Amino acid sequence: MGRACVVVAVLSAIGSVSPFAAVQSKQKIEYDTFCKLPDVEAKRSAFVAATPENQAELARTQIERWRDANMARLKPEQAEFLAEMIAFVTPEAYAPGQASSEMRAKRRTLQGKQRELFTYADLQGMESNGPCIPKRK
Repeated sequence: MGRACVVVAVLSAIGSVSPFAAVQSKQKIEYDTFCKLPDVEAKRSAFVAATPENQAELARTQIERWRDANMARLKPEQAEFLAEMIAFVTPEAYAPGQASSEMRAKRRTLQGKQRELFTYADLQGMESNGPCIPKRK
């Protein structure tokens, strides 16, 4: 009973809490700022705190920069796959709640194909919280 009173008091003190409060508190972080975060855990926290649009932007930027940095060694099927993967990375892919069954199936297919085409080190480099990759001039 004591905890319930504390919760009610806290909610009363901060005002009405709507289900949209979490969405409203989402933040935008630029890729280069994200990259300067001190460790993987800080990056994960910042990623989760970002809007779905920003999450997609961060993920897309990482993949695009990884692709650009490694283009000279990529096989044509790897480059084609990366284009498909970049097209899949949309805000809808990061929207809260249940993804459509079609989107989950597409994600599983892409992940399987990605594991077939790339080494473990490549996969780590493409991760949103992977090593920062400077923009090519």
